[in-house]
Amino acid sequence: MKLRIGAALLAALLTLGILPSAASADDDGTTRAEDAYKTVVAQAGGLAALLNGTAADATAFTIDESGHEDKVLSMGAKGADSLSVPADPAVPIVMTRAEGASIGVDLPGMPERGKAVGRNMVLFEDVAKDTDALIQPQRDTGVRVLTVINSDEAPTEFDYGLKLDDGHRLRSVEDGRVVVVDVDDIVVAVIEAPWAFDAKGNAVATSYTVSGDVLTLEVDHDGSTTYPVLADPVFTWGYISGTVYFDRQETRNMAIAGAVPAAVFALAGPWGWVLAGYTIEMVAWAATALPREGTCLKVKYGWAWNWGRFSKFVEPGHYRNEAGVRCN
Repeated sequence: MKLRIGAALLAALLTLGILPSAASADDDGTTRAEDAYKTVVAQAGGLAALLNGTAADATAFTIDESGHEDKVLSMGAKGADSLSVPADPAVPIVMTRAEGASIGVDLPGMPERGKAVGRNMVLFEDVAKDTDALIQPQRDTGVRVLTVINSDEAPTEFDYGLKLDDGHRLRSVEDGRVVVVDVDDIVVAVIEAPWAFDAKGNAVATSYTVSGDVLTLEVDHDGSTTYPVLADPVFTWGYISGTVYFDRQETRNMAIAGAVPAAVFALAGPWGWVLAGYTIEMVAWAATALPREGTCLKVKYGWAWNWGRFSKFVEPGHYRNEAGVRCN
C-alpha cells in the first residue's frame, strides 16, 4: 500500500518535527552538508590536504554561534586584510585588503540563514534545490565556497554575483582560472580553476563562465554520478601581489649601497628574489626619495594581465605615511 501525504499535511509534519527535513541534522548532530563533506573528502585523494592546507587556522578568526549576531564569522583586525561572513544570505560575503580593495560574493538563490558548523565553516542550506554551501575561510582572508550537490535533482549551474570595486572586472584564463583585474589590468584577486568530486572520489567535469560580474560554476553531474558531489569555487588574494614599504633608513641604504633589506625577502616570500632583480630601478627611486623630507621607497609587485596571459611586474615608487605605514 502506498501512503499519500498531502502537501499541507507534509508541511505541518515537517514543522512539528515529526518528519525530518532533507537538510536537518542527523542523529549524531551533523548536517547533511557536513556528512557530504566528510564522505567526499575521505574518498578523493589529495583533497583533504588541499582543504586543510589552504584553510585559515581556527585561531585566526572568530565564530558566533548564538544566532543573534549579524556576522557568523569574522577574520582580521581593523587596518588589516579581513573577511566577513554574514548570517543573512541577502548580505554578501566580503573579503577586504588592508589597502582598501574588496570583493563581495553573493550566494546563489536565497538559502537559509547561515550558521556555524564544525570548527571552521559556515553552512547555508538550500542555496538551490538539493544543494547546500559550506563557507571556509582561507589563510589569506579569501573564502572557499564548497558547493554541496546532493542529488541529480540539483541544478548543474550556480551563479555567484560579485560586488567589485569601480573599474575592476572579471577575466577568464586559459587554464580555467578567473581573475579580477583593476583599471590598469593588474591582477587583484584569483578564483582558482574549479574542481568537483563525487562520493566515490571520482572527478566530475566542472568549469567557469563569466558574464559581467557574475561567475557561473558549471558542474556536469547526472544520473550516473554517485552523490553527494563537492565542488568549489575559492576566491583568494592568492599571495600574488603586495607592496613592500621601506622606512627612511632602509631607503637611504638602498640609495647609497643598493642594499636589499631582509624585509623584502621576508615580506614578499617567493617574490623576494624577483624583487632583488630590480635593484637598479629601486636604487634610482630611493635616490630621488632622499631629498624629499618624509618620503620613502615602496615597491609594488604582482601579476599583470596582458593579452590573455599573466606577466610579472615590479613597480617602485614613493610613499608618505600611507596605508597605515609611516615613513620615518
